Amino acid sequence: MGEKEMEEKRTEPKRKASLLRALPVAFSLYSRIPMPRFVWGSEDMAYHLIYFPLVGLVIGVLLVLWQRLCLALSLSPLTFSLVGTALPLLLTGGFHFDGYLDTMDAIHSYGDREKKLAIMDDPHVGAFAVVHGLVFCLLYSAGLSVLAADTKGICCAAAGFVLSRAISGLAVVTLPSAKTGGMLQTFARTAQKRAVRGALLAELLAASALLLWYAPLSGSLVLAACLITFFAYRRYALHTYQGITGDLAGWFVTLAELFMVLAAACGSLLN
Repeated sequence: MGEKEMEEKRTEPKRKASLLRALPVAFSLYSRIPMPRFVWGSEDMAYHLIYFPLVGLVIGVLLVLWQRLCLALSLSPLTFSLVGTALPLLLTGGFHFDGYLDTMDAIHSYGDREKKLAIMDDPHVGAFAVVHGLVFCLLYSAGLSVLAADTKGICCAAAGFVLSRAISGLAVVTLPSAKTGGMLQTFARTAQKRAVRGALLAELLAASALLLWYAPLSGSLVLAACLITFFAYRRYALHTYQGITGDLAGWFVTLAELFMVLAAACGSLLN
């Protein structure tokens, strides 16, 4: 047995342990769902992005279950849509929404790259963040109200939580970082990029295929909305900042989920 093979054999148990420990790390970072507590090491961060879409899957399943409960109890579409809008925010602790708000403040500052990055780093919330946060909630609620009685439509919207996170994770390990520090740079630096890219791509393709099989029209609209949002995000980030940041990643996830809900609502109206 060669030296390389022996080294791989020695590191295999560590790799398997890191894969298992990466699951609670991902849920602890990207959700408020209780997880076992332990001291993280850099090896535990190496694979955590693989489970990022799984966080979205849990959120999507809970949204679908909430719709089923509303239908069983004959609750109003307004009740379903308002609680359904709050549900992802509560489950994630506003992790991505915070990046959306910071980015909206930065965009509407009309400053240069350095000023925009400084605004994103500022913990204070500006007027544009408040306005666009309200617009997001109103539009998202409107989209969900259309899907209140559409079981297929809400499943398509729920799949968006998986799609947005799979693509966001791929962007983290593929696109350059706009800053030398920050949480996103740490994730990108510590990630086992080849393994993470392969896993996220497989998850993205599987979710897309299942979505298109389950509801061809609504699924196509949802997938198109996610991809269009991603390419717009990629173009803007690379052109304006020469890379991505954690706030920009949160901005993308939030916008993608909004547009996918609206796309699913359009598919429901067309069916």
